[in-house]
Amino acid sequence: MNFYPLIIDALKIPILLILLISIGKYFYGEFTSKLNHSIVRNNIELIFGSIILFSVFAIFKTSGKTVLSLALIILISQYFFFKIRPKLSNLIFNKNDIINLLSISIVFFLLFALQLFKYSFFNEVTYFGLDDFASYSDISERMLINGNETYLDWHSAFNKYNFSYEKLPLPYHFYELWIDSFLLSISNTKGIYVFLYLLIPFLGTLVFTSLFALSSIFFNKISKKKWILLFLTSFLFVFFIGKIPFKSGG
Repeated sequence: MNFYPLIIDALKIPILLILLISIGKYFYGEFTSKLNHSIVRNNIELIFGSIILFSVFAIFKTSGKTVLSLALIILISQYFFFKIRPKLSNLIFNKNDIINLLSISIVFFLLFALQLFKYSFFNEVTYFGLDDFASYSDISERMLINGNETYLDWHSAFNKYNFSYEKLPLPYHFYELWIDSFLLSISNTKGIYVFLYLLIPFLGTLVFTSLFALSSIFFNKISKKKWILLFLTSFLFVFFIGKIPFKSGG
């Protein structure tokens, strides 16, 4: 596996983060601008921006036959109940937004580097030794190519009893698998490498940002020392949950 295409694909993630936060600002900036802490604002914008972008991508690829259609319906309905309106004037990145974006990007690249060494990237990945990850990667590629949500991987196509299920949208890991499909669509890297080295660090970055935002709400003001402490604590807690960096699936 050539290392340089993977690096180029990894450099696209900060651009994706800017896009996701921008989507969140556009739709929710009127609400998030009233919050005290910038990391809380950016976390809400990042999470909702992710839901909107990846749901729209899934709907486009499946012609609406996706479980993520429900997420988009819920998001649209809140405009009627909470009167939240998108505005171009919300698309403003101040100094704190930029600092948070840089911090989030650094976390991604730290997790990216850890994954490289965890899976001995430079010694080549053994595809069939990755348990669930190989199956998930296959499913993401099939969803991207065929536009069908299915929990079946490639070898299930040889089982005649499985064909009836392939036409139905099923609630099975589809949020992260559609993220993986999206990353595949903008990458020049093989599917399993995208899953291991882009998707997993990206999901870990979302976890970190949420933990950082959650811990920040307990303080009225955050000094530089508190900021560094919360940053390190949130980053380390990503490892304490037992999922980052991943090793053998699940």
